[in-house]
Amino acid sequence: MKFSPALAALATAQFYTNQSAPFTLRLASDSPALDGQVLEAAHIGAAIEGLAFFGTTVSAPSTTFFLNSTRTSADPSIGALVWTLHGGDGLALSSALSFLSDARSNVVYPLFAPGAAAVVPVGFDAADRLFVREAAPDDAAFVSGVEPAPSGPAALYQWHACWTDYEGYYYPSLAWVSYGPPRNPTCEPVNVTRTLA
Repeated sequence: MKFSPALAALATAQFYTNQSAPFTLRLASDSPALDGQVLEAAHIGAAIEGLAFFGTTVSAPSTTFFLNSTRTSADPSIGALVWTLHGGDGLALSSALSFLSDARSNVVYPLFAPGAAAVVPVGFDAADRLFVREAAPDDAAFVSGVEPAPSGPAALYQWHACWTDYEGYYYPSLAWVSYGPPRNPTCEPVNVTRTLA
């Protein structure tokens, strides 16, 4: 069966039907070179965008994002970070944030692509900082043969600004460091903040 971006976008729309007001995302950092940089969807493949930063100018639609949640969600403040891919003939594909890992590195690529197969659940805290919601138990406390105790969901803030290369597109980008110090020496820790449009 051939991949269809339109059908994949429809699948996302079916699950994440409640859409927030539009907003922009900016880096917050102790580094003056990074602080205030605006995140934008940047082309890195067919109907695939990364989160890059090239300055402090807001330029819709590449800098316009939404938080989509489900109608049945116990917590509607958690959902999918979404960007809309616009194409010819009025085409508008809702693309949800997912993560792509590289087996050689602990630096993970946040990507927007149509579909809901690997949506990363995210939310914003009281200070409008973007976090990833993780509900799985922390395996650092596992004991052989002992079922782990249930743990509540955690808000994780492991964002970094890095130079990344995805399929030949070398950009200053937002990245996620899965554990420990980043293997990529260009990475600097940042927060990502939301500003309503």
